Amino acid sequence: MAAADRERSRSAAAAERDRQRAERARQRQRAEQERQRAIAEAEQAVAEAGQAETAAAAAERDQRAVVRHLEDQLSDARQQLTEARHRARKAADAERAARRALGRLRG
Repeated sequence: MAAADRERSRSAAAAERDRQRAERARQRQRAEQERQRAIAEAEQAVAEAGQAETAAAAAERDQRAVVRHLEDQLSDARQQLTEARHRARKAADAERAARRALGRLRG
């Protein structure tokens, strides 16, 4: 009888060891799945960040082109303003000269 009890005890202990081994294997598998999920999420984040960087760089290039165009327009407008001021001064000078001439003629 004692031998049978010992055998049952050994079988129960072996079953418990097998159960614990299986549980550890499941835990390792869950941990590996979580690790793989985290890697996949990180890879996705890297890909999305790369796409965002590419889009931002393109937007920056576009904005630089817009700024260059606006700066060219501003430069042209400043030149036109300078020319208009010069014409206005010449016209004012011509008007003053004409008024003086008129004044001399009137007496």
